[in-house]
Amino acid sequence: MQTDGVAACRDGYAAPGRETISLEPASAYEAVTRQMVLALTEELREIKSRLNGLLFMVAGSLLLDVALRLATGG
Repeated sequence: MQTDGVAACRDGYAAPGRETISLEPASAYEAVTRQMVLALTEELREIKSRLNGLLFMVAGSLLLDVALRLATGG
């Protein structure tokens, strides 16, 4: 479940002769919890992107409204 970057980072910073910490789940509970956290992370990422899109749309509409009011004189 580790990516190559995590493994490379872990191996690069480990002191010689010392064991590294295992990031693999030790029980079924840990595996299920990790999957739930990863799913929540993806959902939050999607919500963030939708919120950013909504905020840009509102900001764009406000700028357009101001530009049209200035162009029409009132």
